[in-house]
Amino acid sequence: MKQDQATLRAYNKTSIMRILLTHESIYRAEISRMTGLSIPTVMKITDEFAQSGLIAEVGKGISSGGKPPRILQLIPNARFFIGVDARGPEYRCAIMNLRGELLTRHRIDASALQRSDPDSKGTMLRLLTDLIGQTIERSGVDRTRIVGVGIGVPYPINGKVGQIISLKDLDLVNFNIIEPIKAAFGLPVILENTAKTIALAEKWFGEAVNEENFSVISIGHGIGSAIFFCNEIYSGTNCMSGEIGHMSIDPNGSLCRCGNYGCLEAMASVTALHSYLQKRLKEGDKGALSRLAQPSTAEICTAAKAGDTLAVEALDRMTDYLSVGITNLVNLVDINLVLLTGGIIELYPELCAQISQKVNKKRGDYFGHHKISVKPLQIGPDAAIIGAATLLLKEVVDGGGVLT
Repeated sequence: MKQDQATLRAYNKTSIMRILLTHESIYRAEISRMTGLSIPTVMKITDEFAQSGLIAEVGKGISSGGKPPRILQLIPNARFFIGVDARGPEYRCAIMNLRGELLTRHRIDASALQRSDPDSKGTMLRLLTDLIGQTIERSGVDRTRIVGVGIGVPYPINGKVGQIISLKDLDLVNFNIIEPIKAAFGLPVILENTAKTIALAEKWFGEAVNEENFSVISIGHGIGSAIFFCNEIYSGTNCMSGEIGHMSIDPNGSLCRCGNYGCLEAMASVTALHSYLQKRLKEGDKGALSRLAQPSTAEICTAAKAGDTLAVEALDRMTDYLSVGITNLVNLVDINLVLLTGGIIELYPELCAQISQKVNKKRGDYFGHHKISVKPLQIGPDAAIIGAATLLLKEVVDGGGVLT
């Protein structure tokens, strides 16, 4: 019975915390109407929030006969959350408040992290601790208000034990990064795949706020995805859901780094795009790109916008493969919204429209014309950092104001 009461109380606190997060200011009576909770229950919980410094009374409303109602407001800087995006040649970090506002940003060069590094584990941990420590130092925030650190990495992870399962680029397996970071800062640490942190940012602050079910697909060196079901990230049995990049779409296709052939990542990633173009250029294809030794992604996109035949063909081939993978995903989980992220989406947003058209054409005749929206990410380049920090914010909200 006590456990049931404690569960109900935690649920009530979470409900009230979510309302406070989504309203600039609000009366207790409004919270009562929105939640169905009694005024005394709302008063007790909001008084607890006020005592812990999460909210404040900021004025009085207009009386309808009795005492004028007190206006409540969340204190944005009552708690801080650290988010880390550990991808590519540059690791990025920021400190976020309760409203999802990034207060301090910092970045660090991670290009020293190479396969040839005999102490790649030590180098990665040093980079992360330096980045987090310098960000805290630069921010000047009250350290006692920092809840914890969320870290997003573009690798398969086991969040339960804080391990990167496989980091092929550095020949690392079962690499625990949570415990060393915890020890360095004395803060809780949550590890998650980057695609899932991006999806979390979109769910809380972006395009998917009102979507219960959707997916985010990240297109870069590899291809990753995250799936939201019933307003929650679907993690799967082993915390490795969403590996759409390793869905084989052509058994006769290129060898993938996972060991299989014809994976979506091997056929439609940015790396695959460059490989295809290099092959065609070596075969003697002419055009704007033939004048460049190794055209960058930006140069490929620029050439395509200018009508270069080879660039247009290469990107069209890429969207053909991506539309196959995304159609498979949509058919499997029945979602209407797919958000695409990655540098190439920012450079060439036309990819989204092309993929959307191809996906809807593939599905229309058989499944009916339920519009599948394929859109660019709304939040932008800070999504991974915001999502990593939101890992902690979500824990606080789900805990009714405290970290569970």
